[in-house]
Amino acid sequence: KKSGMNMSDLVWNRISHLTDAWIYYVGDHSVPSELKAIDGVDVMTREEVFSSSSVFADRNIASFFTDIQFPTAPRDLAAVLDYFVCSRLPNFIGNSVSTFSATQIARRNTVA
Repeated sequence: KKSGMNMSDLVWNRISHLTDAWIYYVGDHSVPSELKAIDGVDVMTREEVFSSSSVFADRNIASFFTDIQFPTAPRDLAAVLDYFVCSRLPNFIGNSVSTFSATQIARRNTVA
């Protein structure tokens, strides 16, 4: 909590001005329930965006780099994918103690 605000309030303060706001969640854990509780805001993960039902269903991302078949994307490859997806999104909300966030912030010359 920052200034007595919970995560959903902090995120809402950053995205409430956007029309059709949604969140691409990157993390080692499942999406926090606080983010799921923000009314009218969809929260998506890499697994959902690149799932078997998505437009990328017939593309095995790892196959561009190796002939080895993986049931899920290797963690490091998934991190690279997340990095480039996030770097193309117009808005980014990061975690002040995250190296991943720090690289996004530095790339954008902004703050978390």
